[in-house]
Amino acid sequence: MGLVLLAAVLAKPLSHLLYTVSRDANGLEDLPPDYMDDASRLNLTKIGSPELFKNHFYLKYGKPAEPTEAAGPQSEKSDARR
Repeated sequence: MGLVLLAAVLAKPLSHLLYTVSRDANGLEDLPPDYMDDASRLNLTKIGSPELFKNHFYLKYGKPAEPTEAAGPQSEKSDARR
C-alpha cells in the first residue's frame, strides 16, 4: 500500500522532469568575433580584440602564475608525513 502511494505521489514530478530533459536543447549560439557576452546572454558587447581584453586582464590582475609557482615550495615537514 505504501509503495503504491509513493509511486502515485512521485509519478507526476518524475514525468515532468523526464519530459523536460528529453526536450532540452543547447540554445547557446556562437558569438561573433570580437564580442563578449555575460552569463545571462543579455549583454552582447564589442570588445575590439580578444588580445586587448586579455592584456587588460593581465594589467588589472597580473599574469596567472604557473601551477608549480602557485603551489609554493614544498616544506620538508610535508614530505616527512607522506
